[in-house]
Amino acid sequence: MITLEQVRLLDQKVSQAVDLISTLRAENRVLNEKLESYQEKIGELEVLLSGLKEDQVEVEQNFQKALSALDLLDSDETADTAVETEDAAAQEITEEPEESVKLEESASNESELEETEHEDPAVNELMEEEQPEDNGAELDIF
Repeated sequence: MITLEQVRLLDQKVSQAVDLISTLRAENRVLNEKLESYQEKIGELEVLLSGLKEDQVEVEQNFQKALSALDLLDSDETADTAVETEDAAAQEITEEPEESVKLEESASNESELEETEHEDPAVNELMEEEQPEDNGAELDIF
C-alpha cells in the first residue's frame, strides 16, 4: 500500500517538475522572441547585402568604362605621338644637309673667335669680362 510519505514525496516531485516546466516555457518564449528579432535583422541585412552587391556591380562597370576611356585616350596620345615622330623624322630627312653643315661651321667659327686673342687690348679685356673665370670660387647669388 501507498504511505503518506510516498504521497508527499510524489507531490514534491510533481511540484518541482511543474516549476521546471514553467521556467523552461518562459525561457523558450524569450528564446523564440530573440529568434524572431534575429530573423528580422537577418532579413534586413540580406536586403542591404543585395543592394551592396548591385552597387558593387555598378561600381565595377563604371571602373571598366573609366579604364576603357583612359586606354582609348592613351592609345590616341600614342598614335598622335607616333604621327608627330614620323612627321619630325620625315622633316629631318627632307631638310637640306647644307643647313646643318652651315650651323656646325658657324658654331666652330664662334669657338675659334673666342679662343684667339685680338691685337687690340680693349677687345681682349671685353672678351675676358664676358667669360667668367673659373678660379675655384663660387658665386653667391643670395
